[in-house]
Amino acid sequence: MVSIPRWVTVTAGIALVLCLVLANVLLSVRATATNIRLYQDLWTELNVMADTGMKISDLTEAGRKLIDYFIGNSSSPQITTRIDGQERLLYNNKELTHLKDVKDLFVSAFTAEWVATAASFAIAVLLLTSGKYRETSLAIYASAVLSIVLLVLVALPAALDFTGLWTKFHLMTFTNDLWLLNPDTDWLIRMFPEPFFFAMAKRAGTHVAVTALVLALAGFVIAFIGKKRLRSERR
Repeated sequence: MVSIPRWVTVTAGIALVLCLVLANVLLSVRATATNIRLYQDLWTELNVMADTGMKISDLTEAGRKLIDYFIGNSSSPQITTRIDGQERLLYNNKELTHLKDVKDLFVSAFTAEWVATAASFAIAVLLLTSGKYRETSLAIYASAVLSIVLLVLVALPAALDFTGLWTKFHLMTFTNDLWLLNPDTDWLIRMFPEPFFFAMAKRAGTHVAVTALVLALAGFVIAFIGKKRLRSERR
């Protein structure tokens, strides 16, 4: 068993909490944003076909292409599709530039998710191999609680004024105003109206909550194993 100083245990525990929360949030966003089945359900629910003049099959093709672009499997989100029976390119230059900004945001988020997940695993291994079962379980419990607290802090203002929160998010995230799309000329905003993103946010929030419950269960299991091991060592 590896022995580590108390200050290392405390620091590692805090780092584990923060890394698990970050990994939870970013994993939930990625799982939601890359779910083409969810796209289809929301397009149908919101009757986006009527707003875009596109069939659900064409929207699905565009959605898959967009997801491939975000995850790095395609060099461009652009496709040729049919709108109101006429074949044309789906996006204009303004939309393509904005989607490049969105992709950069996704790449940063995916990288942060990978780093947070890897760091969480490494820290947990360090603590467990040091026999710090109690400290590990407490850190995992804390990450579950903090995830729920952050979810509530975001969910309340989102429920009261999603438009305002969504606008603030764009102002903080992007350095240009290309996200201010015009439904008369930009099909991207017709494909993804604000209610679409509100529904996606709720799905991501549900994912965060479920993952927090899984973390809490993991914390319980680790605490149980630690107590069992301590009892066996005392015999």
